[in-house]
Amino acid sequence: MLLLFKAWQLHIEDCEHLESISEEMFHSTNNSLQSLILRRYPNLKTLPDCLNTLTRLTSLYIYNCENIKTPLSQWGLSRLTSLKYLGIGDMFPDATSFSDDPHSILFPTTLTSLDLSHFQNLESLASLSLQTLTSLENLAIYGCPKLRSILPREGLWPDTLSRLDVWSCPHLTQRYSKEEGDDWPKIAHIPCVDIHD
Repeated sequence: MLLLFKAWQLHIEDCEHLESISEEMFHSTNNSLQSLILRRYPNLKTLPDCLNTLTRLTSLYIYNCENIKTPLSQWGLSRLTSLKYLGIGDMFPDATSFSDDPHSILFPTTLTSLDLSHFQNLESLASLSLQTLTSLENLAIYGCPKLRSILPREGLWPDTLSRLDVWSCPHLTQRYSKEEGDDWPKIAHIPCVDIHD
């Protein structure tokens, strides 16, 4: 188990036998914590209830926590109004979408960078309401073999989006590949696009 703690950063990884995170470790940092990283925490089932109270949090990365049962729609991320960088991956193995509620707002509009990786059954990003992320500059999607569409629900991208990276998503490669994909014209305006298997 690795636990790295600084006044503004908390990094927890390789916790193979733990099923929860003590909220006590957050109490003294609620007003100062800016970065939280959880990685390789295979038995973690729930996130701390206080997650959405970390109002100064600017970056959050949660990877390889495949047994988290709390749906993304209940994480309360939209309340984290300082959050700029978000990365999530290797969880929700059965999910085809991030939310069943078409009107839910999952992320704060302050996000500038969003990384999504290794969602094995994810089919659509429509529930993320990407068009509402009016500060989004970078979107990266890796290892989502069943994902068929990345367009926001209304088909409009934030004007701020300047980079799109898609790797190991075969359906997306076919649809959005430069000049050859049927949907290439829908992303051609993005200044930097990198799509490959």
